[in-house]
Amino acid sequence: MPEEVSFPFQFSGVYSVLLQLYKLHRINYQYIFLTVSTIFCVLS
Repeated sequence: MPEEVSFPFQFSGVYSVLLQLYKLHRINYQYIFLTVSTIFCVLS
């Protein structure tokens, strides 16, 4: 399968996995997002 054709399928697969992880661990992702945002603000 050419890379141009397989890439969208790989991307959608990764996206669906990330979406499932987000649904399962929404609170954890909010915590990580707040932590990263805080670190970014401190560094900048």
